[in-house]
Amino acid sequence: HKVRVYPWGSSYNYYESFVRMAHFYDDKIGECCEAVEFFSYMPQYAQMSNSQLQYYLYIREQIKNGIYPDIDYTYLLLLIYETINLADKKSFEYSVDLLSRIWMNYGRKHARLDSQLSEWIFDLCLIGNLKPPYDIIGDIVDRLPASAALREFYVNASIDADGYAAF
Repeated sequence: HKVRVYPWGSSYNYYESFVRMAHFYDDKIGECCEAVEFFSYMPQYAQMSNSQLQYYLYIREQIKNGIYPDIDYTYLLLLIYETINLADKKSFEYSVDLLSRIWMNYGRKHARLDSQLSEWIFDLCLIGNLKPPYDIIGDIVDRLPASAALREFYVNASIDADGYAAF
């Protein structure tokens, strides 16, 4: 019935540094440039070369404008982390919309996005008091991974008489 968000109780500034950098790069736009490979398990801006950063800023703008180029999974992960961490600045609606579009356009190629984004979109909707983005995710409910902790969240109770979701 209630959601509370607590600050991370740690002196470790790994995540705080990422958020500061996300705010710094938020309004930056990259110029059209050649694709540059990038790999990291936990992508950070500081890990990228200048050419990788410029390419990231360029493709991020493309994705925000509804153009979905073929890109490395690591770039997607960085954009997802950035979107989640800027949700309170941009708006939860904007962030859920962007994450949903990333999921729909890259989920088939990068299967890990199904389990990751089903959870992270749910979290943002819960924190922002939003309904699932049915207009974007369409029939994705039929292929939600078994690992999704609360699959019921995505069941549209107004369409499916057996739905569990209630708002």
